[in-house]
Amino acid sequence: MKTNNNKMGVKTTESTLSKAVKNVKEILIKNTEAKEKKQKKLSKSKEENIIKLNSKDSPAAAAISKKSSKILKKLTKSKSADSEIEKERGVVYIGHLPHGFYEEQMRVFFSKFGEVTNVRVSRSKVSGKSRGYGFIEFAHAQVAKIAAESMNNYLMFGRLVKTEYIPPEKQHDWYFRGLAYTRRSFPKLWNRRLHVQRINGKILGKDPVKDCIVSKSDKSSNEEKETRDLEVRKKLCSLNLLASRLKKKGVKIDMKLGDVSI
Repeated sequence: MKTNNNKMGVKTTESTLSKAVKNVKEILIKNTEAKEKKQKKLSKSKEENIIKLNSKDSPAAAAISKKSSKILKKLTKSKSADSEIEKERGVVYIGHLPHGFYEEQMRVFFSKFGEVTNVRVSRSKVSGKSRGYGFIEFAHAQVAKIAAESMNNYLMFGRLVKTEYIPPEKQHDWYFRGLAYTRRSFPKLWNRRLHVQRINGKILGKDPVKDCIVSKSDKSSNEEKETRDLEVRKKLCSLNLLASRLKKKGVKIDMKLGDVSI
């Protein structure tokens, strides 16, 4: 009898467990179905809203179209204003440039006529030296015309400067293309100068670059003393070079700077 009772108890526990599992499965299925229904409803509502927005008669679509039209009008106005400003700018060609009259000097000199927006001197790509002509851009075309008329055949440092106003039909983009003249944009010129100095120093038995330039490790704590020492050493180096050249030509000069004899 006891064994039968035990069997009955086991069966009852198994039945309760199976019922509980079934109930849990049913609850999970119901929850998933409810979630799917909610998702379907949300997707339908989104599609309906999109259709309403796409429709021309809806107020939302009308508001969006008004805003977009306003933005487009503003963009077109700004573009047209920029193009008008660019057209108003005047470019002047300047030729027979004297030595030493370059970008900075041109900007300062021609700013007396009006606002100068851009300046460029045509230079050699190899050496970086001026080719003798350049271009100046003014903010207003009338100012450019006045500057070109007044500066044409102007005597500057022994040269007759030639200027001419360039109308917008004949202007090109390459007038102010590329980088301005700096050591970085034209490094070959500076490297060539150092190379020439080294060659001249080797011919005379000295290397002026090594002898005259002080390295950063040799700098003293006092900046004033450092600058003075550099200036003195540069002057001594140049005087030594002159004395050695004169000796080769048969001229002997004895000079003294303080305790130093040259």
